[in-house]
Amino acid sequence: MGIIGMGYAGIQHYKSAREVAELTIVAAAELSNRVLPKEIKHYTDWREMIARENLDAISICAPHYLHAEILTGCLDAGKHVIIEKPMAVNAGEHERLANYAEQSGKVVMIEMTHRFYPPVQEAKALVASGEIGQVFAVRENIIESLEGAMLPAWMFDRSKAGGGVALTGGTHMLDRISWVCGQPLTLKYVRTGYDFGFGDIEDTAIMQLELHTGAPVVLNAIWARRFADIDEELTIYATKATLRVQAWKKLKVEWCTGEVQQSACYEAGIDHLAKVRVGITSALREFVAAIDEGRAAVPGPYDLLPTQRLVDQFYKMAGTEH
Repeated sequence: MGIIGMGYAGIQHYKSAREVAELTIVAAAELSNRVLPKEIKHYTDWREMIARENLDAISICAPHYLHAEILTGCLDAGKHVIIEKPMAVNAGEHERLANYAEQSGKVVMIEMTHRFYPPVQEAKALVASGEIGQVFAVRENIIESLEGAMLPAWMFDRSKAGGGVALTGGTHMLDRISWVCGQPLTLKYVRTGYDFGFGDIEDTAIMQLELHTGAPVVLNAIWARRFADIDEELTIYATKATLRVQAWKKLKVEWCTGEVQQSACYEAGIDHLAKVRVGITSALREFVAAIDEGRAAVPGPYDLLPTQRLVDQFYKMAGTEH
């Protein structure tokens, strides 16, 4: 496999791939002069890498606005692709790329790390089993500080990123609500904010939604400054228990009987990035298995199209449509 884009995501893909026996990273394409691992070949042009290296698959970790060009180029070259979310900057482009991927006959997977975090997977299993009863309300928060974060400049430029926290963070949040609850979402109300001055992208995205059953959902996604620590929790209220899902920490089940169960989900003492790589490693294993078994990888492009449409609808309702 080769990697296109060796920023934060690309480095995590590289490190995670070392835990997957069937994968060998042989090359990476990166425009900047950042230092890359010595054991892989370095290209400044992804097209040259694809032409010169004998690659079965590509991991695309490039800026959002380059995804369409790179994905179609990789598919034209006959490569399987795992691509960082969002696959596209809007739903129209996403659908076009999904159709292109299907016609290529190659495995194309969107790397939705949150689906592969142990607490999120355990929560989905509990909801699907019916053990916690019927879901009647959902609340989700991801509030984090970008103060001092080493994010690339393109992420704060809407013409290149496609959007701010609603697209970059909201894609994960909307998908994991729908995936864990096993229901589609309908968007009812939005509020957006530009309070912290991160370029021309929104730093605040508030959404009120409904599950298919009519159960209310509230989503708060905020990029702040000088915020003490990340506040991240998906709370699912059901008739027999409340689930408190913290993707990078634990799952807590509060039963209506008064009993409380808590699952740590991770090895003691590992840091945040190691937990992120737990999710990416599992995603890469799904990608490899899909290729070996000749099947579609999950999640694929069509699986995330409803989420991309919700994000587009958010911007339209907020008056900042693409």
